[in-house]
This record gives sequence, structure tokens and C-alpha cells, in this order.
Amino acid sequence: MPWSVETVIYIRNVLRFIFILMGTSFLAFNIYVTKLIAEVDLTPFEKIRGKDNFKTAVSSFEAGSFVDREEFENYLLFSSDSRSMDILLDELKRERYLSEDKNSYLLEKDFEIEGLFRNDCEDLYCFQYYMSFANIPADMWKGLIGVEDNRFLTHKGIDLKSILRAIIIDIKEMKMVQGGSTITQQLVKNLYLTNEKKLSRKLKEIIISIYLEYKYEKEMILELYFNEIYWGSMYGLRMKGIYTASLFYFKKKPHTLNPYETAILVSMLKGPSYYNPVRHVNRLKQRANIVYEKLKEKSLTPIVKSFQWDDEQWSRWSESLKSETRAKILKSLWWTSTEKSDYDEYDRYILKHKAIKRLGEIKYENVAFKGVIKNLQTQKQYGFYSKYERDKEKALTSEPHQIGSTIKPIVYGIFQDFGKKWSDSVDTGPIELKLISGTWSPREASKKEIESATLKTALLMSLNRPLIRVANEIGFDKIEPFLAEYFENLQKPLAEYPAQLLGAIEIPISSYLDIYEKFIRKSCKTYKENSVIDVLSDPTITTIRRVVGKSLKDMRFFGKTGTTNQGYDNWYVSFDGVNLGLFWVGYEGKRDGDELKLYGSTTAFKVFNDFSRDKGKRFNELNCEIFND
Repeated sequence: MPWSVETVIYIRNVLRFIFILMGTSFLAFNIYVTKLIAEVDLTPFEKIRGKDNFKTAVSSFEAGSFVDREEFENYLLFSSDSRSMDILLDELKRERYLSEDKNSYLLEKDFEIEGLFRNDCEDLYCFQYYMSFANIPADMWKGLIGVEDNRFLTHKGIDLKSILRAIIIDIKEMKMVQGGSTITQQLVKNLYLTNEKKLSRKLKEIIISIYLEYKYEKEMILELYFNEIYWGSMYGLRMKGIYTASLFYFKKKPHTLNPYETAILVSMLKGPSYYNPVRHVNRLKQRANIVYEKLKEKSLTPIVKSFQWDDEQWSRWSESLKSETRAKILKSLWWTSTEKSDYDEYDRYILKHKAIKRLGEIKYENVAFKGVIKNLQTQKQYGFYSKYERDKEKALTSEPHQIGSTIKPIVYGIFQDFGKKWSDSVDTGPIELKLISGTWSPREASKKEIESATLKTALLMSLNRPLIRVANEIGFDKIEPFLAEYFENLQKPLAEYPAQLLGAIEIPISSYLDIYEKFIRKSCKTYKENSVIDVLSDPTITTIRRVVGKSLKDMRFFGKTGTTNQGYDNWYVSFDGVNLGLFWVGYEGKRDGDELKLYGSTTAFKVFNDFSRDKGKRFNELNCEIFND
């Protein structure tokens, strides 16, 4: 809409005022202004307005399963569902979809929840949800105007009275103390400029502010302000906009904030770091009380009931923001919100959180997690790598790791092809092989010595010597072509590289998933109840018997641990009848040869255990029905 004559005169006077301050020619100044405006990026103003960024994806939850209370509640909080977390929980409880069980929720019925809101922030470790002006609570923008910029609705980008007052104060102090900034100027500084206190920077701010006010309505200025303004950082995550600030600080969506909470957020805008609620809670409390009283004085907030906090409430709130658990949860939520995947979103979120949590408990630095899961029925697949700063695709598809004992089920499956039975007895004593490279004798990880064992016991205990002894008996040359069907990079002849049968093979995790899918399909179709899958289906008698959680002890699922390279590579492979998963935890720093006290049973398996327990899905009954024609 064209500006009035009065407005044009106002702008002319402002430019004349600036011209006098600069002491330069009007022509030079005009060229400067034209060039500056041409460089202004208007992309932020072109975002879709009046339309919520709700995602169409939903996450499904199944009766008879569990979810961790804090993980689930934070997911509801960041859900694209317009209802608040408390309302969603109340409805789920009232309709008996879930019930409380210590630190978890027991799911009583199947249900679905809308997925996470789309993260509009393109910066690393940053949350932003873009809201249209119509959805921003009125008391929020009214409060902002009342505290920060009384004449916002009438000025044209800058407030000459405020600028003159600031100049007088700056002259008295002999330095730039006050800026006299309007809301529009604050937005310009946030979008386009730095915080340096120089006249040249202030000049750019004034010019761009006048330009934006000419081009856009006041509502658009406010809309962008509340979506783009920086509200501080917590847990290593930056907050842009009122929506994420409300979720982070109060675990509420903006429309459910009470007047005092609104005053706190408005107070923080003066300096999110200076008024940090964890490091400077008393400083923030003093300012919030002043702002709240000012809002009440101007009738910009309801005064029927006092919402003002006492010292105890302030202390309790500040302490709650220090939660390390929530820090890991929010980082997992951020990570999930940045992904594009058709794999169930809640599953992806929980896998990340369990992996990040487990890595945090490991004393070694440079330890990472890689995991791939595939639904063999739907063929949907998901991969996760715990180091966001590195190339995920390369980490999963190109970087090889020694697979260790996870190869043993495949080897025992080959033994069955040669007629070996689980009841066959085999010597467990030392064995030496004469190789071209010298004498080789496999060692056992376990110090417990037994004279002999059945093939079944040898597999359950993951013994090395019985496996090599049986392979030597059958003939390495006979086993070689069967093993080569799985491993294209097999070193030949196998008789000279027998350690490969114990997992001395390096392969990327994604490629290993394909190999294991081939093995699972073959094992299911050929042997069924007497297969390797069946033998390794009882977690109470395998290598995870001492660490398996209560929720999985009575379940039946195929699983095999692997620990190799002196603890530098740790694995867990699982199949529950539908989902095939490979989890790896390993050291990615310089491998100097020192042994690490890491094991597949206490690292990779633990992630699988916790993920399976809290993902909100029933544990599948192990069988091979999905492969039946």
C-alpha cells in the first residue's frame, strides 16, 4: 500500500538527518542506500503465511508394549498435533490407551500420534517452527510492543525520539550505550547485521528498517520477529522463535503460556545469554517482575489472578532446566526432525536416544554408534550414525569394520549343509594349524575351560576352537565356496586364512545387513525349527544371558554378539521374525593396540535391549512366516 505524503516527508527528514550526521554528499549517500537495499535478502519474508507446517506422517504404537515416560512426553511436546502435551496425555489416559507404570507408560490399545513438527531452521543444532501471525498469542506481541517499542504501530521503522534520546546518552557517556532500536530494527539486526556498536552498522540498520516497513505490513514484521528472533541456547541446541522457546523453557506450546511465563520470555529478548535462566536466574527474575508489573500497569495482561512466581518456583524451574537426560532427548528429537525417512519416526527417535545415552556412559572418547534396521516384510530400512558432523552415507556404506563372532551363525549354517548335527560332540582343546605364514592357534575369549562340547553349546558360548576344529575336519576347501556366496571379499584360499571363520573380515555395516538378510532367508526356508536362528533364540542361554533386561528375558529372538580387535569393534545382530538389525559400537580414534574394555554384550546389545523395550511396539514372535509363499 502506498505511503502517505506525511510518511514521505517523515522519511525525507530522517534521511536528511542521517546525511548531516555522515557529512557526505547526498548523491553518494543515495548510491549507498540503493546498493544496500538491493543486497537485502527478502527470503525470510517469502515463507508461507497462514498455514501450519504440520507433517502428514504419524507414529504408531501397539498395545502390550511400553514407552519411557520422559521420552514419550517430550515426543508429544514436539508433535505437530496442535493440542498441548498435557491435553494429549489426559485424552490417552481417559480413553485408556495407556496407563502409568513406574517410569514408563504401559500401552493398553493401539493408537497413532502425529509426527514431529517440521524443523524450519537450517542451521546445525537449531530448532525453529514457523508460526503465522494469527497463531501467535496476542498477549505475546502486545507485551513485546508495550515493553520494547511503544510507538511500533505508528512509526515507520525507526523512532526519532528514541534515537535522539539515545544519542544524548551516548554523548554523555562518550560511547555507544543505547541504540534506541525499534522492533523492526531489532529484527534487521537479527537477520542481516552483527552486534558491533558502530555508526556505520547503525546506519545500515536504519535504512533497511525503513525499507522493510515500506514493503511489508506491521503484522508481517511482527510475524517474522517472533519466528526469527534468537531466544538463547540450551543443551547445545539453539532456539529460534517463540514456538521453540516455549517448548524448551516451559514444555508448553505458546497458546498455553500464562501471563507471567509470557513476561519471562519477553524479558529474555533483551539478552538471552545475559538473562539465562540457568546461569543468571536471579537477574532474569528481577527483570521478569519489572516487565510483568509494566504489562499489568498498561493492561496488557490479565490481572484477575496473579501468576507471579515465588522464589521456590523460580528455583525449581531453573533446576529442572539442567536435566542431562532431557538434553540427550532433545538432541535426539532435533536429529529426527531433520531427517527424511519413511521408517517409523518414533522408532528412529528412540534408537538415537538409546544410542546417545549408551555412548555417554562409555568412558572412552571417540566411540561411535552405527545401526541399520530393516523390516524384511515391508523392506523399509533405516540407518543411524551417531556423529552428525561426519558423512552418514559414507560411514554406513563405505567404512568397513571387522565383524568378529557375528559370522559364527553363518558358519554353523554351512556346517549344517555338510550334515553336522547340534548334538555332535567336539573337542574344545587347543588346535594348531600349519599355515604358509606360520603356525596359527586360535584363542578363546572365555577363561572357563571345558574338555568338550556339543556344536550347540559351542555356538551358544561362542567358542573359537571347536568351530575351527569342525571346519578343518570338513575341509576348508569345501567350506570356501559356501562362505564366498556371502562374502565377495573373502581371502582365498580359506585354508591359509582360517581366521576369517572367526570374523577376521572387514565389511561396511550396510553391506553386512544384506549378507545377513540372505542368511536369515536361507536359514528360515531350509531348517526352520532346527535352524541356527532357533538355537540362538533364547537370550537366557546365549552370550547376553547376564545382561538381558527383564522385558526381553521371556522373549524369543535370534541374536549374536561380536567383540573383536581388542574391543575396538563391538556388534549385535538380531532378528525377531520381522525386523533384522545390526548394531555396532566402536572406537574411531587412533587405534594404538591397547585393549579396550568394551564388549558387544554391554554396548551394542544394550542399545538393542533398551530400544526394543521402549519403542512402543510389541516384540514380534520369532518365526519364519513372513517368508512363506
